[in-house]
Amino acid sequence: MEARKVEPAHGRLWIKQGWEIFKKAPVLWVVLSALFATGPTLISNIPVIGEPLATLLVPVLLGGLMLGCQALERGEHLMLGHLFAGFHQRAQQLIALGGIGMVWAVLTELLMRLVGGAALVETMSSTQPEQDPTAMLNAITDASGAWVLGGVMICAYLMASMFAPMLVLFDGMGPIDALKTSFKACMKNIGPLFVYGLVIVLLALLTIMTMGLGLVILLPLSQTSAYAAYRDIFKAQGGNPTT
Repeated sequence: MEARKVEPAHGRLWIKQGWEIFKKAPVLWVVLSALFATGPTLISNIPVIGEPLATLLVPVLLGGLMLGCQALERGEHLMLGHLFAGFHQRAQQLIALGGIGMVWAVLTELLMRLVGGAALVETMSSTQPEQDPTAMLNAITDASGAWVLGGVMICAYLMASMFAPMLVLFDGMGPIDALKTSFKACMKNIGPLFVYGLVIVLLALLTIMTMGLGLVILLPLSQTSAYAAYRDIFKAQGGNPTT
């Protein structure tokens, strides 16, 4: 599926369209987003299997939210069950996206260690707060190459995963093809994505002024606007998701 290139101003348009989707069921969107945010966090606290299990489930839950966006776009009702709708439609492919994400995280950590960022990785992954500020500062300053490499790897994955769940659900793509297509689409639309990201950052800063209360709206808005971006870039026709 070929992504189209849109003007930078579309980044702001995605926010506006996402807001329109949110307004159709604001209370339920807040509830669904809260469950989406807290569910994997709680699961990750399970010893041994918690973190990998949460990582595998995130794309499935996100896919359910995207199905909720589609339902509202069709004039249907948003329901609490939409959060789990991804378990009934291409769940294996969505879980595979989470598995690829885990592999990418391990690869990123390995590469950061190879370029001299071992101390930095240990500091970042430690569950205990660093007692020696000097040691933390040295870990950061001595690993500038690891910072750059890690940043590039993370950005690449964010671009590859931005539209991947939707491409799997709505366009019947396999996980690898969906990640490749999403990455290419983001590279083609750096301008609008920059504008989109800037608006999200500005809104996030405003949430600080509201003592974090703005997150109640920002979190669901980030999800509905991502759906709007997908619809704009890929010109999806809103057909039935592939089962």
